[in-house]
Amino acid sequence: VSLKEIITAHTFSNLGVEELASLCNLSLSSFKREFAKIYNDSPAQYLKTKKIERAAELLTITDERISDIAYDCGFADVSHFSKSFHDKFGVSPSQYRLNQTNQ
Repeated sequence: VSLKEIITAHTFSNLGVEELASLCNLSLSSFKREFAKIYNDSPAQYLKTKKIERAAELLTITDERISDIAYDCGFADVSHFSKSFHDKFGVSPSQYRLNQTNQ
């Protein structure tokens, strides 16, 4: 199984970088090096970005509760999700949803 396949399969899981490295049978440093070659980003930053982008999509197309979306996208707690989301989009998840429905 390739690194790409493992990342794709576990993007929205709650696995940390160490666990992903272990699934790839690589040391943490080797995993980070290989990951950077493929994705041109750090594993943590890449996964966080993918999770937030998926959450933004779900906020737009579903009426699911924000806390459920946070957990579905692999965030361990809602406050971390909200801060990360705000850092990326400049608004809270609830405000983002309102903005999308008002367009």
